[in-house]
Amino acid sequence: NGASAYTEEYYRQIISDGLEAANPMLFAESVPNVASAHLSLAHGLLGSSHTIFGSRTSGMDALHVASSRIRSGDWDRCVVCAVDEHCEMADEALRRMLREQGSDVPGIGCGAISFILESDRVARERGAGMLASVTRTDSRHSSPDPRNLFETARAVVDRLGDDGTISGSGSIDWMMKLEESVLENARSSKRPEFYAVSPMLNISLQILDHGDVNSGGVIALDCFGNITGMKMRYA
Repeated sequence: NGASAYTEEYYRQIISDGLEAANPMLFAESVPNVASAHLSLAHGLLGSSHTIFGSRTSGMDALHVASSRIRSGDWDRCVVCAVDEHCEMADEALRRMLREQGSDVPGIGCGAISFILESDRVARERGAGMLASVTRTDSRHSSPDPRNLFETARAVVDRLGDDGTISGSGSIDWMMKLEESVLENARSSKRPEFYAVSPMLNISLQILDHGDVNSGGVIALDCFGNITGMKMRYA
């Protein structure tokens, strides 16, 4: 869905008062691509718009798609955004699920983050200051069974090439344990869960504070069996 609060209100009215109560204004704000539509209108962005939604890997999935399209020559540039809002209904559902699993319940946050990805040629032509280059991405799906999830995560990490610089993004117990089991240096932290924003926040932190290390990477996974990772080289 799009904006969760609008979506909840839209369907709540239909359930309580019938189809005649459907509000077209609320519907317009409940479609999945509403955020990218507002951004395009506000900033005059032209060209195609793609919205990927579903779980905490969505932002990384968008980075994977964008870098693949740029690498193939289909796109020159792409603005990739991840956003997660506060919705008490959705947050309480996550807390309840975690409690039933016996996991610690982290703080649940909201936020947004954006990256500009472009080809080397286009970046040089406009004199852009590059912070990092995407060297490899990988995205896979398995059943959510712990053994299958581990094997698939291991395959993603092997594809990226783990040299000790890839970090996890989990803030929930089982995610951190799985990341620690497949990564040479998991570097997970107990902090609020920002859903799709969390792994991309890790990318930005690596870029801005990588010290003497010249490469890094992040993997993201969810409870549905989705695993996406990215490896990068710092400028």
